[in-house]
Amino acid sequence: MPRYLIAMLVVTLPAIGQAQEPELAQASKELFVVKCSSCHSVGGGDRVGPDLKDATTRRQEDWVRRMINAPSRMLDSDPDARALVSKYKGVRMPDLGLTAEQVDAMVTLIAFCSANPCDLAPKLTPVTQATPQDAALGRELFLGVVAFKGGGPACVSCHTVEGVGSILDGGLLSKDLTNVFARLGDVGLEASLRNPTFLLMNKVFADHPLAADETFPLRAFLYDANRGALPAAVTAETPISVPLAGAVGAAVALILLNALWPRRLRGIRKPLVHPTEKLS
Repeated sequence: MPRYLIAMLVVTLPAIGQAQEPELAQASKELFVVKCSSCHSVGGGDRVGPDLKDATTRRQEDWVRRMINAPSRMLDSDPDARALVSKYKGVRMPDLGLTAEQVDAMVTLIAFCSANPCDLAPKLTPVTQATPQDAALGRELFLGVVAFKGGGPACVSCHTVEGVGSILDGGLLSKDLTNVFARLGDVGLEASLRNPTFLLMNKVFADHPLAADETFPLRAFLYDANRGALPAAVTAETPISVPLAGAVGAAVALILLNALWPRRLRGIRKPLVHPTEKLS
């Protein structure tokens, strides 16, 4: 090879490498933060799911691509994928709704960041900077006293937090969140609130995302809950669970409807039971 060509390659190859990283960052890093960082890191250790560092070398690249593209299908059919569910406490990875190009971008990102340090953490204000007012707002958002801007349901409809300070003890449909901050940390909790990957929560909030000025006070509230530092509040002596409150409310509604509309079925049932009698 002529010497001038070698010289040109020496000069241009570093520039090409430097150009690829910004392109990679622009195409993939933000997508990873939004879609994946609540459960995974690349070199930062396990979270809700496994650390993805060297995933493309530990497993075949096609396997990784299929897992990102359609995890529900893989978890139903692939024994290695099912083994991951068992290892990580039964948490199933939901389908992320990525395009083929986005799946390729994620595979490329995992391979690149496995060999090069990458900042894949969501940009957030640390919860240690929260004020008592922030935590109080988080409590009101959790209980539904203040509605979410996107129209999502209150957290208390599915979750409970010990010492929340409400006559409602919380829902039993999903996990107790008293110590969720210890399990996920500041970054993992923020990512889970902004883009939940848990199956039910993902479906509920897919069209009703939380805003940054809602996730921060929620993190502050859950941080205080984890430390046992929730402020004193007016609390019922015997908390009422959400399912019990719903059952009691339904029974009361049926009784009231029956009292207000006692003849509602006579026009249909009486001719059927006694066809020869006239309806009085």
